[in-house]
Amino acid sequence: MRTVLLFIALRHLRKRWRTSSLTVGSVMLGVFAMSFMASLMLGLRSKFMDSITTAAPHVEVTGKPLWAPPRLFATSSLEREGDLPTLVRPLRPPPSRPEKRLKTYRQLVRLIERVSGVAAAAPQVRGKALLVYGSLTRTVNLWGIAPDAQERVISVRQYLRDAIGDLAQVPNGCYLGKEFLRRTGIPVGAKVTLIGPNGTQIRCRVLARYWSGVRETDELTCIVRLTTAQTLLNFGDEATSIAVRVSDVYRAFDIARTLERLTGYQARSWQEANANYFALFNLQDLITALLLMATLVVAAFGIANGLITTVLQKQRDIGILKALGLTAWDIAILFVLEGTLTGVIGALLAVPLAAKAIDAMSRMPVVGEGLMTLETFAMLRHPAIYWLPATIGIAVSAIAAFFPARMAARYDPVEIVRSAAQ
Repeated sequence: MRTVLLFIALRHLRKRWRTSSLTVGSVMLGVFAMSFMASLMLGLRSKFMDSITTAAPHVEVTGKPLWAPPRLFATSSLEREGDLPTLVRPLRPPPSRPEKRLKTYRQLVRLIERVSGVAAAAPQVRGKALLVYGSLTRTVNLWGIAPDAQERVISVRQYLRDAIGDLAQVPNGCYLGKEFLRRTGIPVGAKVTLIGPNGTQIRCRVLARYWSGVRETDELTCIVRLTTAQTLLNFGDEATSIAVRVSDVYRAFDIARTLERLTGYQARSWQEANANYFALFNLQDLITALLLMATLVVAAFGIANGLITTVLQKQRDIGILKALGLTAWDIAILFVLEGTLTGVIGALLAVPLAAKAIDAMSRMPVVGEGLMTLETFAMLRHPAIYWLPATIGIAVSAIAAFFPARMAARYDPVEIVRSAAQ
């Protein structure tokens, strides 16, 4: 019986090939658009996540304390402060304003590295400085690092271009962002002067271009040794934060909370640091999904309209099939099968077309500048990009056939034959 129903469904589709072609094309267009846009949107999101998890710390412990633990001591007898008896009291009150620097960063680094899930930690100093090159003066974001320790957290060296030296061997060297060098015209190997807020000046040699792929970082970053940044900013032996690398990037938020409880300092995961960007991505994905689903809904109406027309045109055939022994359930299955076949054919045509379009798009050079520096479009090629939209397209086609199938199943063969006789 199933073979007979499939044969009849295929014959109906072939008989009205113009209408079938339009409905198949609608499904194909909807599935293709869903696959292509999902590949583009998720590819950009994935590229952004890769960029920020490799060019920025997974967790950053800042110098802002969450609480100020008082130094306590136990007394041998009850003491009163006003009307409240206490066994302990603070030797000194908490600071009136949060401290922005880590004075004991070496001890904190050793403490953090013992936490489960932490792969490495390194101190860093961040601040603003003036860069002077000839008559050119620009503000830069100073980033002081301990080169060897920093490599275990964020591999700075892998983002260097045209390098002529290394900060580990050249004390008064610096790396400047690729975009910054491009805009200012400063060549690698040039000597620049860095001026701190208090007027401290240090002569540095540009050792390489730094290109992380994140535009915000590549525009104004000036990377120097930790001690150089401390001298320029007059920090002494202090750091502004500790960069942390974790074993599982998706556990960064939980590990940040653990580090806060352990150290008492504010810790930010990469998810929190880039929450605004991810909110923008989520809104963009929602809008795209709604537009693509609207395309499939239009295709569903086309399928339903085509099947309703078929039901109205094939009333006599439906009466004959019922007279030959087909049940109402068989008739309903027949028309649902027609709608499902339309979706299957459209999905099968859309998958290779989407694959070719995604491959072509991934080779296309990017024109213009944005949040990230891209040479070509970052397209995602996960299998789910193809089978999930195809499944949705087939399901929508089957659902669209439900009403025409129900209408056909309700026809009474006696009434159909009587109407034909009249």
